[in-house]
Amino acid sequence: MLAANGLPQRTSPTLRGRFVSEQLLCKTVPPPPDNVNLAALDMLPPGSSVRAVLEQHRKNPACAACHALMDPIGLGLENFDSVGAYRTTENNAPIDATGDLDGVAFTDEATLSTALRKHPSAAGCFVTKLYQHAQGRKPLDVDAAVIAGLSQQFEANGHRANQLLVDVVASDAYRFVEVASH
Repeated sequence: MLAANGLPQRTSPTLRGRFVSEQLLCKTVPPPPDNVNLAALDMLPPGSSVRAVLEQHRKNPACAACHALMDPIGLGLENFDSVGAYRTTENNAPIDATGDLDGVAFTDEATLSTALRKHPSAAGCFVTKLYQHAQGRKPLDVDAAVIAGLSQQFEANGHRANQLLVDVVASDAYRFVEVASH
């Protein structure tokens, strides 16, 4: 996940934050404008940090709203370089991996993990994503009741992923196909 959401020469808190927002919290993040050239953003100016470049970028009002959804989360993963190896410095300066997840401050990837686990959208998103994967399609309106029931079971079972998997495959929605009437 870390390498797949980075650039060839440097990390990308924006891409990493987008992944976390969309895949772990089920948020919708708008796509970048067509005129964004990621290749031009790949190299950092000498002596600068990704954080400093992003802070400068967010001063542009056209960019600030979307980047505010992604960058503060992705910065919590800055201790991992572009291929996912752990590091403590960038350009010979200590990495600042502090950030904010919907009003909850974190100081590094471990506290970001705790904030994600406690986030009110995380459990429901996990259930929805697992159900979607099991069904091989995006959930439909008719799936809402099934997902709600699975979410209740997931909470009642102490958020145990192994039990959720059993509950998904044991559900009638997974085991039976509804025949469409013509």
